[in-house]
Amino acid sequence: GAGESGLLEMRYVPGTEKVQLGDVVFTTGQDEIYPAGLKLGIVSFVKGDISASEAHTIRLRPSARLDALSSVAVLNYQPPARPPMTDSLPNVERKK
Repeated sequence: GAGESGLLEMRYVPGTEKVQLGDVVFTTGQDEIYPAGLKLGIVSFVKGDISASEAHTIRLRPSARLDALSSVAVLNYQPPARPPMTDSLPNVERKK
């Protein structure tokens, strides 16, 4: 959260990414904690003039009215199994 404003703070988005007011933000599932496709919120603030070496400052208006929840559901999510790692790279021929 971002304090009294009721907005969510989104961190670690590189300055090279294009972010605009009104963009809808969803979970990606990459962290294997939350499933992909859950709507988090809508971008309501973006700090402009960011360099490629600096992260954006982004605030989201949450999709859910977090202050009005009377009950919540807990997701018991099991991510799909990842294929085992291999010792070779695709499209690379090992030379002796």
